[in-house]
Amino acid sequence: MMIADLVDQDDFRERLISIGVPLCADLSPGESVRAALAWRERQDESVRQQLDQLFQTLLENADLLLPEVKSAILSPSLP
Repeated sequence: MMIADLVDQDDFRERLISIGVPLCADLSPGESVRAALAWRERQDESVRQQLDQLFQTLLENADLLLPEVKSAILSPSLP
């Protein structure tokens, strides 16, 4: 049996922080996405592409995302 590392909200937050998104530790996945998108608006094109690529890569491996992380990426405007 193969056991995969699933991306939980802590892993997700760490990945966002690794590309420069300033996040607090107590944010939900949805709040993290909304904060990342707001931050993205103030960045140059190369940084925007990094965030877009992160979301794309995570969604390409959606089977490794916990449901709340996947839902947050797919529906960033929902509370």
